Amino acid sequence: MHSRDLGGRQWAIRVDGDPAKYGGDIRGAIKAVDSHLLITEMQPMESLLKRAQAGTRFSLLLIGVFAVVAALLASVGLYGVLATVVRQRTAEIGVRMTLGAGPGQIFNLIVGQGLRLTAIGVSAGLIAASL
Repeated sequence: MHSRDLGGRQWAIRVDGDPAKYGGDIRGAIKAVDSHLLITEMQPMESLLKRAQAGTRFSLLLIGVFAVVAALLASVGLYGVLATVVRQRTAEIGVRMTLGAGPGQIFNLIVGQGLRLTAIGVSAGLIAASL
């Protein structure tokens, strides 16, 4: 009698249909080749892949959650800055409207300044991230 050390090998078998219904046939075929081989676990490839990718999937989910939180914080911060700018320039906006500036021009003035502030912030963030 002899025993072979297979070193914990894993086998992959391709089947058509539901892999669970082939479990007995596979065990029988392996026993026919060597009755001393021990089959410890049989599982479909999908479950093996899901288990192997679970850590990566969790990390990606966590990164996504942090990205959404960062976007929300950035939008709240931008809103706060624009609200402060509008509050500080209320008198100027009133004078401009008195002199004939329309709502579209006032909107463009405020949004233009907001876009400039956003561009400055994004540029500073990209420079800081690259260092």
